[in-house]
Amino acid sequence: MTQQWTRALTAASLALIATGSLAQTPKLPAETFAKHSEYLSAELSPNGDYVAAITSEGEKLSLSLIHLDGGFETKMVRLGPKEAVSNTTWTSDNRIVIAKASQGGYLGDLPRANGELMATNADAEKSLYLYGYNNARGRDQGFGQVIHVIDDAPGEVLVSVSEYQSRASERETVILRMNTITGSRREIERMNFAGGVMADHNAVPRFILANDEKDEPEIHYRKSASDKGWAMLPKTIAGYSFSPLYFEKDNNIVIAAISDHKEPDALYRVDLAQGTRTKLIGNPDFEIGGMLYAGFDRRPFGVFYNTGKPSVQYLDPNSEWAQLHAALMKQFPGEMLNFTSFSKNDRKLIFTVYSDRHPGAYYLFDRDAKKIKLLFEAQSWVDPKLMASRRPVEFQAKDGTKLYGVLTVPNGVQGPQPMVVLPHGGPYDIKDDWSYDADAQFLANRGYAVLQVNFRGSGGRGVNFVESGYRQWGKLIQDDIADGAKWAIAQNIADGKRVCIYGASFGGYSALMNPIRYPDLYRCAIGYVGVYDLSTEWKAGDTNDTVQGRRFLERVIGHDPAELDAQSPAKHADALTLPVMLIHGKDDWRVPMEQFDALSTALKGHGIGFESIVKNGEGHGYYKLENRVEVYDRIDAFLQRYNAPK
Repeated sequence: MTQQWTRALTAASLALIATGSLAQTPKLPAETFAKHSEYLSAELSPNGDYVAAITSEGEKLSLSLIHLDGGFETKMVRLGPKEAVSNTTWTSDNRIVIAKASQGGYLGDLPRANGELMATNADAEKSLYLYGYNNARGRDQGFGQVIHVIDDAPGEVLVSVSEYQSRASERETVILRMNTITGSRREIERMNFAGGVMADHNAVPRFILANDEKDEPEIHYRKSASDKGWAMLPKTIAGYSFSPLYFEKDNNIVIAAISDHKEPDALYRVDLAQGTRTKLIGNPDFEIGGMLYAGFDRRPFGVFYNTGKPSVQYLDPNSEWAQLHAALMKQFPGEMLNFTSFSKNDRKLIFTVYSDRHPGAYYLFDRDAKKIKLLFEAQSWVDPKLMASRRPVEFQAKDGTKLYGVLTVPNGVQGPQPMVVLPHGGPYDIKDDWSYDADAQFLANRGYAVLQVNFRGSGGRGVNFVESGYRQWGKLIQDDIADGAKWAIAQNIADGKRVCIYGASFGGYSALMNPIRYPDLYRCAIGYVGVYDLSTEWKAGDTNDTVQGRRFLERVIGHDPAELDAQSPAKHADALTLPVMLIHGKDDWRVPMEQFDALSTALKGHGIGFESIVKNGEGHGYYKLENRVEVYDRIDAFLQRYNAPK
C-alpha cells in the first residue's frame, strides 16, 4: 500500500520567527503594495546553464536570459509596443519559446495571452516568429500553445492550436509538430472539437479535455498509442472530472486528478490498458491545490493543499524527492516551498518559497555542491518582518455549513479592531488563501483587521461547493460574508461598530450588496470595478458575447427580471445610506462603465452622495502604477474619515 504522510504548517511555523513581529509596524508608502512583482517566473535550461525569468520593467513584461556560469550575465528580450511575455518553454539547451501577450482591451494594460509564439536563443539572438496572426508566411487563425517538448529531437515541440471560427461549435483543434530553430512545421492531426491536449512520452496525443454542449467535462482518449481514432474515456475511470498529469514511461499508466461526484478531487493511478484505477491520496474536504513534481521528467511525488491551513502530502515520504523537499522545507520555517524547474540530469533545480508575509523568492539548488543560492525576490522592496500575519480560519454559517477564510491582523495590536471585510472576485471557483495578499497587507498596515471569506461558490472545495453558489449572488453568498463578519465580532477580533467592506469585481458587487442586505453591519463600502445591475450583464460586457458565456450567465444568475432586480445593488440604491466609494476603469470590457453608470445614476437619483475614481486607459483592475497608488491612497483617506483606527 502506498504510504501517506502529511506535513502541515503548524501554528508556530505560521508565525514569522523574527524580532519586532509583535511591534506596531510603521505606515509604509502605498507604492510598497501597489508595485507589480519584479520577477514572475524562473525556468532552468535543460543543461542547467541558463535561467529564463519573466521580468517586470515598469508596466512591461520582458524576458531575462541569465547565464549562470557567466557571472550572471543577462540578455533581455523586449517585445513591441503593447506586447508582453506571457510564458516560456525551453525546447533545447540553447533554444526557448516565448508565448506572447497583448496589452490593452478589457483588462487595460494588464497582459493577456494572445496565442502568438516566437523563439530565441539563450543569448537572445536568432529570434524567430513561429505562430500567430503576424506570421509573414501567412496569417495564422488560431491560438497556439506548446503542449509537449520532444526530448529526442532538440528544438522540436508539439503545438496545440485552437482555431478561430465564427461559431464556437465549429472550432477545431489542430496539432502541429514544429521546429523552433527553423520555424518549419507540419500538421499531424486535426480534431473537430476544441480542448486541451496531452501527449505521451512518444509525442502521441492521448487525451483531449473538452466540454460538451452543456459545458460539462468530456474526456476523449486513445487507449493505446497505436489507436488512430478517439474514444470517450469510460466514466468508471473518468468520473465527473479527469485531469491527466503524467504518463509513466510505459505510456500506459497515468497519474490523474479525478472527482467522481463533483466532490474535491483526489490523485489516482490509472491503467489505461486494464481500464482500472487506484486512489493514491486525497482530502475529503479540500481540492488538490497543486502538484509537487520530481525532476526533469516531472513525475508527481506529492500534492499541496491551500484551502484552510496549508499542508503537503507525499505519495511516499521515503522517496528521494520527498526527503529532499522535506529537508529544504526545514531550511525555510514558516514558508511553503515548491520545485518549479530542473536540469535534464536532475542535479540542479529551481524552487520557490513564499508565505503570508513574503510575496516569494526563487532559489537555485545545486545538489552536487549542496548549495542554495538566492536568484531573486519577486518583490525585493517588501520586508516580511514588517508585514502582518495571515491566519486561516473556519466558522459555521447560520445554516451550519462550515466555511473557511483568512484573517489578517495588524502587528502589535490587541483587542477588537476596526475591520475591513474583503470579499474576493469571481465569484465561482476562486478563493482566498494564506499566501501574501497586497490588499490585505495594505489594509493591515493602515491599522485594520481584514477578513476574507470563502463563501458558497468559492473554489478549493469541489464543484458541488461551487454550484451551491449558483443564483445566490445577492442571497446565500451575502449571508456567508455577513456570517463571517459576525463571527469576527463575536470572537473579539473586530469592533462591531467599526466594520467596512471593500472588494473588486464580484467583490465590488458584494461590497454594495452586503450593506443593503445587512444595513446595520457596516460603516462604509468601497466597490472596485463591480457589477451593480445584474440585468446589464445580459446587455453589456464580454461575458454574453459567446454561446458559452450566455450559458454561464443562465446558470449563475438566470434570466428572471424580478430575481435580477432583487439581487442588484443599483435597484436598491436608496438603502445605501452609508458612505460609498466607487472605482472603475473606462476601458473595462468585462464589467463595463454601464455598471458604474447604473449605480451612480441611481444614487444621484435618490440624492445620495458618493466618492468615485474613474480612469481612462484602465480596464478590469487598474494596472498603471500611478493609478494603483492613487487608489490605495484614496481608500486610505476614505477609511480614515469613516472608520479610523483609534
